[in-house]
Amino acid sequence: MPEPSPAVCFLFDNGSLRAESTVSLRRMALALSAQTGLPVQAVSLLHSSNVPPEALGGEPARLLEPALMAHFKAFPDGEVVLLPLFFGPSAALTDYVPARLASLRT
Repeated sequence: MPEPSPAVCFLFDNGSLRAESTVSLRRMALALSAQTGLPVQAVSLLHSSNVPPEALGGEPARLLEPALMAHFKAFPDGEVVLLPLFFGPSAALTDYVPARLASLRT
């Protein structure tokens, strides 16, 4: 019987066209992973995938929805933790993310 996949944390922000934002998010994800012992992936809701990969050390920015789709394709029974990194009220958390998750469930 195959071993279940470990829980994965997706640390996500709203997204930005500024490379520095994605680089900073990645640093936070690495630090969080070191503290928790869980894999933590840095992803954004929108926009960041338009940052040229060359500005991100050659590694393209990832968006939450495609990252979740890829994870659940590889691990259909996988467990994820969604950890938003927002500083203030956001319709992204109350409207956008729940709608996207509902879409992924179907």
